[in-house]
Amino acid sequence: MCTLSIGAQFAASIPPLMYSLLGTSRQLNVAPEAALSLLVGQAVTEFRHMYPNSDPDHVGVAVATAIGLQVCVFIIWSNL
Repeated sequence: MCTLSIGAQFAASIPPLMYSLLGTSRQLNVAPEAALSLLVGQAVTEFRHMYPNSDPDHVGVAVATAIGLQVCVFIIWSNL
C-alpha cells in the first residue's frame, strides 16, 4: 500500500473540507478525479482529431489505457 506524507494528506483533505464549509454549490465536484477526467478527455479528443478515419471508441480506449499505464509506471517508479 502506498504511504503518503502528512503534508500530502493535508493538501488532499483540507481544500474539499473548506469548500464544504464555505462553498455555495452542492453539485460541484472538487475532487482530483474531476480535473484528471477533464485532462484525459482532452487528450482523447485531440487524438480523435489526429486520426479521423479510426474508430473513435478504439482511439479513446487506447489513449486512456496508455495514460493509465504511464501513471502506474510513475507511481511504481516513485516508490522505489
